[in-house]
Amino acid sequence: MNFAHTRAMLGLVVALFATSAVEAAGLTGSQVQVSAYDLAASSPAARAVEVTVGPGTEVPDVSTMQPPGEVLVPASVDISELQISLDYLAGGNDFANGYVFLFSGIVNGVITGATFNSASSVSFESRSVGFNSGSVFFALYGANAAVGDRLVVDVQVSEVPEPMSAVLLLGGLGAVGLVR
Repeated sequence: MNFAHTRAMLGLVVALFATSAVEAAGLTGSQVQVSAYDLAASSPAARAVEVTVGPGTEVPDVSTMQPPGEVLVPASVDISELQISLDYLAGGNDFANGYVFLFSGIVNGVITGATFNSASSVSFESRSVGFNSGSVFFALYGANAAVGDRLVVDVQVSEVPEPMSAVLLLGGLGAVGLVR
């Protein structure tokens, strides 16, 4: 192996090391503003609660956020690394509630998906879920829940490399190209 090949291999190793230095992306450590809505109200409104996502962090009862005249089925909300779970504290029949989770400070990532987990035990006539790079929102229509029922939304977070990692990767690949 000559000097040129050694330099090329070194550049490739630096490029690979730089891309592997990115921490796993997830919701832990981010701030989240949680809002819940009674979708059957003429003009849904809600109060928001803000928490930091981490082990044991939860919003104890979303129904305490309801404005006067609206009906939110009591549920505690737990947000983990890649899931949002609602555990119903009371039963409710034929309710229409919506939830919005606005995240800030997601470490090394952006939200790239949100889906209802098939293990959820809440029944409903229809549902919708959406997301953008920093939020997840979902709604249940004609929902029925009993005490202890659980609704789970899986959140996909994709890594965004740090700028320095990208520079090192491009530099390493450039070194490989110069040697040839």
